[in-house]
Amino acid sequence: MPPRVPLPFREAMTTPENDQRVRGAADQIIGGMKMGKSPEQAAADLISMGVREDLVEAGLARVRQRAEESRILRIPETLIDKASLSKAWYPGVTPGDRFWPALEDELKRSGLPRSAIDSIDGASRKIVGLLAPPWEKEIRTRGLVLGYVQSGKTSNFTAVAAKAADAGYRLFIVLSGVHNNLRRQTQARLEEQLVRASRTKWDRNNWLPLTSLGADFGRVQLDPDSLLTVADRYFLCVVKKNGRRLQNLISWLEAASPATLRACPILVVDDEADQASVNTAREAQERTRINEQLVRLLTLSKVAYVGYTATPFANLFVDPKVPEDIYPRDFIVDLPRPADYFGPERLFGRERLEHDDDDPDDGLDVIRRIDDADLRALQPPRKRAERDAFVPPVTASLTEAFRYFVLATAARRARGQKSHSTMLVHTTSLTMIHLRYREPVREMRDRLADEVRTAGAATLDHLRTLWERECSAVPAEPLGETPMAFDDLAPHLTEVLDGLEVVVDNYRATDRLHYGEDPKVVVVIGGNTLSRGLTLEGLVVSYFARAASAYDTLLQMGRWFGYRRGYSDLPRIWIGEQLEEWFRHLATVEAELRVDVARYEDDHVTPLNFGARIRTHPQLAITSALKMRHARPVKVSYAGRRLQTILFNHRDRGWLLANKAAASSLIEAARLRVGDAEDIGVGRWMFSDVGVEAIRAFLNEYEFHSNAVELQREAILRYIEEQNGYEDLLRWNVWSWAGMTRHWGRSTLASPKRSD
Repeated sequence: MPPRVPLPFREAMTTPENDQRVRGAADQIIGGMKMGKSPEQAAADLISMGVREDLVEAGLARVRQRAEESRILRIPETLIDKASLSKAWYPGVTPGDRFWPALEDELKRSGLPRSAIDSIDGASRKIVGLLAPPWEKEIRTRGLVLGYVQSGKTSNFTAVAAKAADAGYRLFIVLSGVHNNLRRQTQARLEEQLVRASRTKWDRNNWLPLTSLGADFGRVQLDPDSLLTVADRYFLCVVKKNGRRLQNLISWLEAASPATLRACPILVVDDEADQASVNTAREAQERTRINEQLVRLLTLSKVAYVGYTATPFANLFVDPKVPEDIYPRDFIVDLPRPADYFGPERLFGRERLEHDDDDPDDGLDVIRRIDDADLRALQPPRKRAERDAFVPPVTASLTEAFRYFVLATAARRARGQKSHSTMLVHTTSLTMIHLRYREPVREMRDRLADEVRTAGAATLDHLRTLWERECSAVPAEPLGETPMAFDDLAPHLTEVLDGLEVVVDNYRATDRLHYGEDPKVVVVIGGNTLSRGLTLEGLVVSYFARAASAYDTLLQMGRWFGYRRGYSDLPRIWIGEQLEEWFRHLATVEAELRVDVARYEDDHVTPLNFGARIRTHPQLAITSALKMRHARPVKVSYAGRRLQTILFNHRDRGWLLANKAAASSLIEAARLRVGDAEDIGVGRWMFSDVGVEAIRAFLNEYEFHSNAVELQREAILRYIEEQNGYEDLLRWNVWSWAGMTRHWGRSTLASPKRSD
């Protein structure tokens, strides 16, 4: 029987000498845990070896206290299954750890700020603590980590892997998207930060990668029983979500004996967990091939699964009643947004939410419009014969975007930044069009290089004007960057243009994007391969003319999200007006979902009881229809809410004048009904006791912006009509000031003129 542990520590344990012995006992218990023993078993072994029972009891209590501290970390915000609340086991980083200290040193060498490293440390500590203990007879963990697009999810799951290895997990399988370039990028990162970093720090080769940069999981010659039972070895597989590759891996593991698998706890990290992993078979009782194989992998005796995604919509719609599937029944972790992260909200702004005390920021002035004429010119014809003859144009907006990219890269060089600099060109998903863009872009580069080299006055004047305009739009100093005059960057223009490469990256291309060690200046042209997971190093300019019809696809296509340390004033995005409006809506959706996670954590809601509210859009799907088969539409009530819109078609004169006329008609109807308005100060007036007929007339005339999704005329009118049936919302207050009209109401039978 394990020893009974009294809490708090016994009085005898308070002397410095005994405290040191207690720490020693705690460290020995943790050492036993890393060898696959439970804390109680490790403590019992110490007592059987003659260690004083009171020291062991106090040491075990200290281990449990450390584990509890990991579990109750407030950041990141987390929804936890009730059964997991009593399973605190992970004591955090301890003196005998090898892999996290090596990774931490590597992150320091990379120049990552201390605050970012501390954030990774805290978040990974909590996530590892939510896994099942590696000594349990059976492991069936299902978890989900919500990150942000291009926010450092790879760093987080690398830290989770390092700490899980220190804690006793031994085989790590990273499912890395569906494209080879992302798999290679992830393999390179993990080899550098896990394998080589620990070898450098400790001069020991503990990691054995079973995949490499050039080879996904193939036919392993050694049988799993011989390999996985090697003492003090840890195994890494980075596997593309491909049926054959997963089949190779699963068949190899299933050939191992039950004893081998029980001694080798497995952690599966599913990067881009909403892509390919979710079952989208048309028949509910069937499974897609990738989902079927993933479920088969997770049914091995000791496997913990953690999905990572910035677009969790599909994962939250998985049927939670199917226990073998990937619904995150054990935990949902919302990673904190780093202060220097450039995400949808910072770039595009968002609508105000109910919890906001103040209006949210409208975003940085970094969005540049591709006008409708250019958008039409960039789109290939739909008919195959016409498309085959299509020559992609170098439009005026593309020329301006390219010239700004050269200027911004020269400014980075003038600031002393010798690092990669990238421009993304994404106009279509058609690979044949990508290839046809290569020569026109190269010709644009060569033409500009000649003009700069010969000091063409017109070209230099245009570049100066462009640079000064952009510097005034986003000043450097408020963002902590060094201001750069045109004359300071001009000497670097020729160097930038001479070294600028034009690369096409798609499945047909032979010269795929590869950065290497030396700083590269590159314009990369592509489509789907660049729209999921892949990091574009030093991305400065994005020229994006392609639209998509689903939330997750749109967010993932935003390769411009991420970090821009040292050049946060320089990134620019060229897109169409509609796409800009859609991204603003998505920023609102994302913020609202994370507010819900925080609110549910405060209310102690578990993942199995978590119903994600995801607001809809009249022109966009949330995700594919097959991923939403378990979603349920709900109606949102307007009761107790004061909704407003900050979205206006400010370039549409007719739209604005028509809405102004609707507001004037409402004011006139209110005046006819109740006479003069009451002056309530600060240039505002209120008409009270206005009949609902005037409100209905106004709503029938007023045209809401298409992206103000909660303010839809038909829904509001239907709600008012239903409430009128209960003798409610019959009398309204109408507020007016300085040419604007705002209205809301709440009717009460006892006080029809009550001001709301």
